[in-house]
Amino acid sequence: MSNRKLVAFNMTRKEFPPSPGHDWARETPCRASMTNEELRIGPIGDHVRFQKVLILGEQMMELANPGMAAMDTDCETDADGHVIACTVTVVPTR
Repeated sequence: MSNRKLVAFNMTRKEFPPSPGHDWARETPCRASMTNEELRIGPIGDHVRFQKVLILGEQMMELANPGMAAMDTDCETDADGHVIACTVTVVPTR
């Protein structure tokens, strides 16, 4: 997947502006570009926010890339061992 563009991602579901008719179960706001991207999340020192951003990023990547599963790589941790940053990419499910 090395031909994918690395982009910064730091949004929670609540931070996306609402769009009429948008169905989170079927599409993501960034579907078109996420088919060719990896997401770099963090560093985020707030662990609750990091988890919200990470979960959304993983869900969006899987929706934008059918037949693929999200995978976290290049993780960074803080002094306490908590993950504060990572890259979300996709890998084939088979």
